[in-house]
Amino acid sequence: MRGHIRHRGEERAGSWEFIADTGMAAAQRCQACGRRFWLERKPRESCPKCGGELSETEERRRVTKAGFRTQKECAAAMNKILTAVEEKSFTAPTRITVKEFLTKEWLPAIRSTIRSSTYNAYVQHVNFHIVPHIGSLQLVNLSGARINALYATLAETGKKDGKKGLAPRSVHHVHAVLHKACKDAVRWGRLQRSPVDAADPPRISANGRSEMKTWSAEQLGAFLISVKDDSLHPLWHTLAMTGMRRGEAIGLLWKTSISRTRASRCAGRSFPADARSLSVNLRRPRPALGRPGP
Repeated sequence: MRGHIRHRGEERAGSWEFIADTGMAAAQRCQACGRRFWLERKPRESCPKCGGELSETEERRRVTKAGFRTQKECAAAMNKILTAVEEKSFTAPTRITVKEFLTKEWLPAIRSTIRSSTYNAYVQHVNFHIVPHIGSLQLVNLSGARINALYATLAETGKKDGKKGLAPRSVHHVHAVLHKACKDAVRWGRLQRSPVDAADPPRISANGRSEMKTWSAEQLGAFLISVKDDSLHPLWHTLAMTGMRRGEAIGLLWKTSISRTRASRCAGRSFPADARSLSVNLRRPRPALGRPGP
């Protein structure tokens, strides 16, 4: 059986329902209570109903959907699913929420593939800007309109105090996190297409950025004189004379600094390994920032 349509309820007042065969699928069946659970990306360790042992199996999977007003609408929806099965683009429906997918699947899966600083930034966006607003939605029900509503909310009351909104660039960072997460969800078979592609992130205007405020030469000289006896005076002097970033200056090693010629080269960048600790990681700078010499 590939597909079947039937009428439910009274002859005139009822609705139409279809049952579509989507082929064989991996599953787990409890040895104690006999319940079946379709195998998702991560297998279950035990039966969530009775705690019994689960055995892996392969069983035929069907999709059922009801509530269509006419037989024609029901047939069109069923044929759409059958076509996706033929093209091997069908994604089985799931009840996983946005919160469950982001926190239990996506973040743990990508942690070893990105830098720790990038991972920490993703966690911050997920916990403070995404999950509180759309975390309870089922992943398959996430739409471009709902994501646009999220962006509007963040722009108005997105900060932790709830009184002010996030800057367009910050909202755009949230958009980048959602874009990557939904793109991975499509690759992993959780979604047929990414709803973020239908969303409209805020536009970042270069003219709207405030001009950076810097010290004058006199103010910088006064500061260096005031900290001449400070143990970190070499660091302040290096920052002032080279224009290095904070992470680059902290990442300097003694062997890469030549005090006699007052020349230094950047051997790496230091950045927090965990926002809750004082530990740091050291990595090579990007090519645009320069490489250590021979």
